[in-house]
Amino acid sequence: MRQSPAKPVETRILRVVSIVHAGLLGLLAAAVTSAVGCAPTVDNSGCSMDVDCTGRAEVCDVANSVCIPKTVDTTTTESPAPANFTGKAVPFHRGEVCMVHDVKSGSKVPITINPCFHPCLDKGMHQFKHYYECIGSRCEAWAVMYIDAASVAEGCPADAFGAFDEALCSYGPAVNISIATTIDSGPVNGTMGFELPFLTNADAQAILGTGNSTDVIQEKLEQYPESDDRVPGGKDIVLNPNSPEPPADCEAEGACPCYQIGF
Repeated sequence: MRQSPAKPVETRILRVVSIVHAGLLGLLAAAVTSAVGCAPTVDNSGCSMDVDCTGRAEVCDVANSVCIPKTVDTTTTESPAPANFTGKAVPFHRGEVCMVHDVKSGSKVPITINPCFHPCLDKGMHQFKHYYECIGSRCEAWAVMYIDAASVAEGCPADAFGAFDEALCSYGPAVNISIATTIDSGPVNGTMGFELPFLTNADAQAILGTGNSTDVIQEKLEQYPESDDRVPGGKDIVLNPNSPEPPADCEAEGACPCYQIGF
């Protein structure tokens, strides 16, 4: 049974929003900078070693002198899963994401993230964070979430953090976020990329240990190549003054299209 998103109470402090509800903690942050953004760059001049490659998680194919995405196993966040454990940070790996892709400039983009976890997990507190930055008319955004989990008394199978049968999914806790589309100069008229990046259990544990540091999350996600499979609908969000006003959230049935991630 998919759980309905909890409704947090927001307290705004500068640009950082902390959310506390029903024993669950969510931390959201939004930032805009004029520095070089998250969008990958590709060095077309050739390479002779990995350091020559400037794109995200690229390595040098020395034989052909071209930069290519690093080969990474994204089918599991930890393999094999231990049979018994407590206090393990388990990130969103697979699940459903509901959102709109055509948004009136200046309005917030509503997104609901509903993760699929193996039923052998005893799900505790969850945390999440999102971030965006814009350079001119182009924005890049990501969202991460993870839970504090323990194994149930019967223990977990080896594929508990991998590509287990989708029919076994225990959905939730679902979370609602909203991403701003305004920078210091005003509403953005352009496009926004949005990603639910792949992270391992070890990555989530490291992020937890830093109090959800944006810099650490950025460092961890950049270990892995970008993939359309981690982009809801495989397309950008269009931000235009003539686009429709989005719903306040995607909680209501049918309010937003929903997409599968990681299956």
